[in-house]
Amino acid sequence: MGQSYLITDIGESSDKYRLAHGINAAGNVVGECEPTNLLSVNAFWYRNGTNTDLGILPGYVDAYAYGVNDSGQIVGWCDVWSGGERGFLYANGTMKELETLGMLPNVGYSEAYAINRAGQAVGTATLANTSINHAVLYSGSSKQDLGALGGTNYNSSAFGLNNSGVIVGESEVTNSINAHAFS
Repeated sequence: MGQSYLITDIGESSDKYRLAHGINAAGNVVGECEPTNLLSVNAFWYRNGTNTDLGILPGYVDAYAYGVNDSGQIVGWCDVWSGGERGFLYANGTMKELETLGMLPNVGYSEAYAINRAGQAVGTATLANTSINHAVLYSGSSKQDLGALGGTNYNSSAFGLNNSGVIVGESEVTNSINAHAFS
């Protein structure tokens, strides 16, 4: 006989919808929801039977949480109606912006998808003066361009990492219209 599972509804009666994107070892869940009475999407954190709204970066209208580690650090991104996106790290009740790989603030975009026990986060971010996005590793106050399999002029994104720091994602390669997985 297989393992049994319990499905728990973590939605609120005021939700238009609620999607879960990440979970940690303690069963804390993060994701996005759209309350019925609002025109924006909110990032949420479900723990101990309670949903918490994580807020939104100043100047942005929607927020999406995608990863949570066992320390309760959360990553995701916020966006504006014009299409700009900015990754965030939420820790100790504060949402902090994650920069692009460019040099100018508020230019380009970034997204964060996963965070490990050490607080390292991965995602994708725009390179300086281009529309090219590369997989990125955020560690403390530093950011590292992880490159792309096809070279500098190709896009890549990192979607996960483990507690040993091994990163997985996708990348464009030369002579192909299809993305390839990387580790």
